[in-house]
Amino acid sequence: ILYGKKESFARNIIKSGSISEVEITVCEGKYHQIKRMFEAVGMKVVYLKRISFGGIILDDNLALGQCRQLTEDEISILKGNNYVI
Repeated sequence: ILYGKKESFARNIIKSGSISEVEITVCEGKYHQIKRMFEAVGMKVVYLKRISFGGIILDDNLALGQCRQLTEDEISILKGNNYVI
């Protein structure tokens, strides 16, 4: 689905009975966009997990609610620099 500069697509769909696991990439998401997209096709989101943000893969070793300092490389990525410090 393309909306101007916004892109959304589903990939790696695994069906198992009435529960599906879907990986979605959204560039510039809006409030509850994923849930609304699935509700529009008659599906309900029961679990949602962010795996990356702004080009940075999130750390699987952190516990729920835990945080860490960004590296200089990650800060550079978020600033949109094409080089790594």
